[in-house]
Amino acid sequence: TSLNPPPPPPMPKLLLLTVADQPKRSYELWLNITDDLTPLTDQWLVSSTGGVTRSLDGVYLRYQKDMHSPAGISALKKLREQGYVVGVWCLASEDPDDYKTLDFLGNECGVNYYNTDLPRSFAKSSSSLKSIRSSSSLTNEE
Repeated sequence: TSLNPPPPPPMPKLLLLTVADQPKRSYELWLNITDDLTPLTDQWLVSSTGGVTRSLDGVYLRYQKDMHSPAGISALKKLREQGYVVGVWCLASEDPDDYKTLDFLGNECGVNYYNTDLPRSFAKSSSSLKSIRSSSSLTNEE
C-alpha cells in the first residue's frame, strides 16, 4: 500500500500591523479607529497589480480608547463583517491589559485576537483563565 503524504499546513493569517499614534518611522502605518476606514480596506488591505488582486487576511490594531466609543465599536464590527480578521495589541504600561478589555473587544466588537502580556492582575479580573478559552467570539478561527 502506498501512503499519501499529509496535506501541507494552511498558510498563516497575514495581518497588517498598525500604530495608534502618528508614525515615528517611515514603515509605520497609522490608523485612527473612528476615521473613515475606506483607505484601510481599499488601499492597505487590498492591492491590484497587473490585473491580479491580492488581499491580506486582516488587521492587527494597536489598542485605542476610542474602540469603546460607538464609532469605534461600529468600525471594528464593520471590518469583521467585511470578512477581515481583527486583532488588537496593547503596549505594556500604556494600554489596559485586563480581562474586562478582552471581554469587551471580543463580545461587543467581534475582535478575533487580543494580545496580552498576561499580568497577574489579568487572571484576578476574570473568574478563571478557562473562561477566556471558552469565549466563543475569541476562539472562532477564520
